[in-house]
Amino acid sequence: MTKLALASVTLDDLARLAVLESRGTTESPWDGASEPPDEGALVQLRYLTAKLAEARPVLLNEITLWARAIYPLLELAEIGNVRAWGGVALAARDPYSDTELAGVVDGVLAPEEGVLAGTPGQPFLLVIETKRGVDATDPRPQLFAAILAVLWTRLGRARAGDDGPVEVFGCFTVSDTWTFVHAEATLRPEGSHPRLGVTLSWSREYTERVEADAILRVLRWITRRHAG
Repeated sequence: MTKLALASVTLDDLARLAVLESRGTTESPWDGASEPPDEGALVQLRYLTAKLAEARPVLLNEITLWARAIYPLLELAEIGNVRAWGGVALAARDPYSDTELAGVVDGVLAPEEGVLAGTPGQPFLLVIETKRGVDATDPRPQLFAAILAVLWTRLGRARAGDDGPVEVFGCFTVSDTWTFVHAEATLRPEGSHPRLGVTLSWSREYTERVEADAILRVLRWITRRHAG
C-alpha cells in the first residue's frame, strides 16, 4: 500500500488519484449565503474584529492567529450537534487503488458522534491554516488531499443507491483572509476501474477584519446545508 501524508502531498500525487477540474472563482454556490447573523452573533463579531485589528494579524504566529481569529468564527457557526474541532486526524483509502491519504487537518466543522461524545463524525468543512516561514508551502494540495480523503469515505457510503454527486467544502486561511472551495465529486468510468472526478468552485477572498459577518454567513450556510 502507498501511504501519502496530507502535509507533503503534491499536485502530481493527486493527479494520479483523481481528475481535478476548477471552475475558478464563481458566484455560485456562495451567493446562497445570504442570511444575516443574529444580534447575539453580531455582538461577538464586533468584539472579535476589534481585538483582531489591535493585534495586527499579519504579525501573529500561527497558533495565536488560530486562537484569536480562525477558531472563534468556526465556533460561531455551530448549529445543533455540529461542532468546530481543531487538530482532527483524517485517514482514508482509495477504493480503486492501494493508496491511503492520512494526516491532521487544522480544523473542521463536523457533527459530534452520538455514541462517542467529544468525538467528531464525518467532516463537511475542512480548514487548512497556511504555514509561515522559509519552509512554508502552498496550502492547496494539502487541502485537496484532505477533501479527497473525505470524498472517498462519502462515496463509499453513498455507493449503495445514490449515483449523484457528493460534495465537501474546504477553506484555507492566510493571516485573517479566508478562501472557500466547494468540491463536487462523481465516479467516472476509465479503463477497468472508475476514477474520481472532482470539480472545484472557489469563493472570493474574505478579510476577517472587515468582513467577519460575510465569513460567518458562509460558514453558517455550509453548516445548515449539512446539519441534517
